[in-house]
Amino acid sequence: MRLFYTPGTGRPFRVAWLLAEAGVDYDAVEVGWDARDAAEHRARSPLGRVPALELHDGTVLFDSTAIVLQLADLYPEAGLVGPLGSQERADAYAWALTAMTEMEPGSIRWGLTQDEAGRAQYLDAADVCAEALTGRQFLVGERLGVADVVLAGVLLGAEHFGLLPDGPPRLVEYLDGLRSRPHFVPALERTESFFLKRDSA
Repeated sequence: MRLFYTPGTGRPFRVAWLLAEAGVDYDAVEVGWDARDAAEHRARSPLGRVPALELHDGTVLFDSTAIVLQLADLYPEAGLVGPLGSQERADAYAWALTAMTEMEPGSIRWGLTQDEAGRAQYLDAADVCAEALTGRQFLVGERLGVADVVLAGVLLGAEHFGLLPDGPPRLVEYLDGLRSRPHFVPALERTESFFLKRDSA
């Protein structure tokens, strides 16, 4: 299995962390910034982005959220997503997609343009996630799941842009708890994530 990443990006971390949590070995393959637009990489990821993941059978997956959702299915023994058709699985999908479609766009919009509408979008969704985490260690179920992996990546981005402290304290505590897991920082290091700078500050 090969995980294609570019140093100084953030999303490959999610895949690296989930693979580590599932106990799956892989090779991390660096794709330089200039090489991301080359035909070879575009064949893996049509938009020329990272991560892309080549499975053992040669199948290639792209988009970090799609990859981690598929990996949760491929390694059910890791317990990262509920059974097919279950409410637990539906909740995992809902929270993962909420993080990516509501929280992350707002965070990025604020980080790049200081647009208050982006900040408000992030904070609205952050409040909802914090409420869901009240009295709970994880978003869905009693153990780390795919929704936590996705949300952690989004919260790292919010931290990078200085938004995390403006949101609910519960999310700061939640991210600190995830960061203390043994595979978290090594996954950041293996993908040379720009989030490492914030994490080690």
